[in-house]
Amino acid sequence: MTQAGGLSGSGVAGGGSVGLLGERVIDLTVPVRSDAVAAMRHAVAAHLSRRGVPSTVVDDMELVASELVTNAIVHARPSHGDVGVQVSVDLSDTIELVVANQGSVGAIPPVEEWQPAPPWSPSRRGLGIVRRLCDTITVEQSGERAVIRCRRRLPDRGANP
Repeated sequence: MTQAGGLSGSGVAGGGSVGLLGERVIDLTVPVRSDAVAAMRHAVAAHLSRRGVPSTVVDDMELVASELVTNAIVHARPSHGDVGVQVSVDLSDTIELVVANQGSVGAIPPVEEWQPAPPWSPSRRGLGIVRRLCDTITVEQSGERAVIRCRRRLPDRGANP
């Protein structure tokens, strides 16, 4: 694991960390601060782009990561020793994005209720967007952490031209 902050183009700012596991996986630790979301978003996009993922899919997964991490930060349940929001992106013939934070899945609405909010609503759009952009979504409790796992198929099963 490499400490971030000043990593060339793919780091997570301000005390986060980045781990590259082989060519297809990136693990990030995002500090529970709203100013860390942009760096995480850029790291996810750079990871997918470097591996030849089509730009429209990169854009979609960047948005999914941003929405889920922002929610994890806004609705965080800080505790002693909390290491932040964990983000993992695994790329094979699908993209698997996992976001885990300190908290209970009881605070997350059931996936079937993740609907886009009406245009006049000041908030609550993110989960509906995530549901539309991902093929499968699971929410589970793992110890003290709420874990959201999203999968998105790649066109041509991930084959690069």
